Formats: sequence, structure tokens, C-alpha cells
Amino acid sequence: MTKKIALAAVTAISLGFTAVAPASASFGGGGFSPTTPPPEPVPEPLTILGSLAVGGGIVAKKIADAKKG
Repeated sequence: MTKKIALAAVTAISLGFTAVAPASASFGGGGFSPTTPPPEPVPEPLTILGSLAVGGGIVAKKIADAKKG
């Protein structure tokens, strides 16, 4: 029950923050000058972890199949 309440609170806070803060907001105070190239996009951590989990599962299955046969 408390996990659901905490999840609802965090969701409400994050949705409220994204509604207030524009996508171009600079919170670190470090804007980009015209001579500075924009940063390269970085994959989300869950994407990386999911890819590693799927790859690890495939490798584990191949090892298990090799031991059987």
C-alpha cells in the first residue's frame, strides 16, 4: 500500500516538474555557445541494462545447449 502511494507521489511530482520546466531549460547554468557542439545523445540506463540482460540470456542458452549436446 505504501509503495503504491509513494509511486503515485513520485509520478505526480515528476509530471508536475515536466509540465513546469521547458525542455530547453538549463539547470546547471552552463549554456552552449555557438562554437560548442551540442552533446551527443546517451542511451538510457535501462536500455543498456536490458540489452545486456538479453545478450546474457542468449549466451547462457548457447552454453547450456552446448553442454547438452
